[in-house]
Amino acid sequence: MKKQLRVSDFIIDGKPTALPIIDKIVQYHLNPINRINLYFTEHIYPSLKSGFRTFAWEKSKQRSGGSQHCFGDMGNGVIDPVELGAVDWTCDNFNKFKLQLLDVLIKDTKYTRFCIYNGIIHADYKTTSTGERELFEMKNGKWEFIKNI
Repeated sequence: MKKQLRVSDFIIDGKPTALPIIDKIVQYHLNPINRINLYFTEHIYPSLKSGFRTFAWEKSKQRSGGSQHCFGDMGNGVIDPVELGAVDWTCDNFNKFKLQLLDVLIKDTKYTRFCIYNGIIHADYKTTSTGERELFEMKNGKWEFIKNI
């Protein structure tokens, strides 16, 4: 049986999170996927709580801190309201259903970029250079452009 997603499913470090981040999680990620979970055959959920990562968490992993997963957290108490975040989505039986998962993410969400990895589909709202939605695939440690969608 599928369970409805909760905000805590999206927060990698499990620590208290600023309300503007929680609002973005609910509006742009949780609500759209909970609607999709009502009809999609497999349960969709964030891989390893891969939604929100604080700036400090990113830096502790030797990353830049500029990830879409930071939801605009700039590490100084400021949260950019324009940055809407990213989630790495997966589902039960991912290898069997990844193309169907990608299809519903494209059709029933407003994400602007998708990247297919082994076991997940990264989805975010970063503005693209063309203004179109874009599909990538992870190859040799880099995003390889596939097509505009």
